[in-house]
Amino acid sequence: MKGRIAIVTGAASGLGQGIAEGLARRGARVVVVDLQQAAAEAAAAALRTEGGEACAIAADVADESSVDALFENLAARWGAPDILVNNAGVVRIGPSTDFSFADWQQVIAVNLSGVFLCSRAAARRMIPAGGGRIVNIASVAANASAPGFAAYTASKGGVLSLTRALAVEWAGHNILVNSVSPGTIDTPLSRAARARDPEGFARRDRRVPIRRQGTTADVADAVAWFAGDESGYVTGQDIKVDGGIFAQHPGYVP
Repeated sequence: MKGRIAIVTGAASGLGQGIAEGLARRGARVVVVDLQQAAAEAAAAALRTEGGEACAIAADVADESSVDALFENLAARWGAPDILVNNAGVVRIGPSTDFSFADWQQVIAVNLSGVFLCSRAAARRMIPAGGGRIVNIASVAANASAPGFAAYTASKGGVLSLTRALAVEWAGHNILVNSVSPGTIDTPLSRAARARDPEGFARRDRRVPIRRQGTTADVADAVAWFAGDESGYVTGQDIKVDGGIFAQHPGYVP
């Protein structure tokens, strides 16, 4: 992966930051994308401190003009991307009867439309360059939901379907499109949720066959496999990084 240009959206913290770190350790030149320029700059600086090559670009993945500007900015700096990781996402939870349409639109716009917009922009540059890798971060919640998760589940289910559709459409251009579906991963966001509901998270932990929480490195390893040469005959697929939850308990509740 040395020298390849890898875009990671939502990479200023949490899961996205862990993915960016994993790609940088493997030699990729990482583009840290986040809504806030300062946060993106700090994350890119941390990667450089560890010996990686990284730059930061602020962008709103749900805004077409912002996404176009992101890729134009990258083209002027480094050139066409080799790897795109669509990680940026938001969570809004609440009863569907009371769920605002504005919240619904935001979840779909970021989690699903953002994946399409970034993938389209990347493919437009990958095709003339001879190919590339796109890895979409979905969720085990795409396969099983819980009360209050309608928007999130719909958005992540859409990511799985979009992944398959783009994989078929772009395979002839040597663009491989796959997805990774994390379970409960130890991030600042999940720690805050755990603090609000320690008993609920303890129950989930007991259901994990591997008997531990997932880490951002676990997810980063799966992403790196899809992004690298070893997966050259794999497209349209999804890997669940969930410690075996779905293998043992199909009725997983996120």
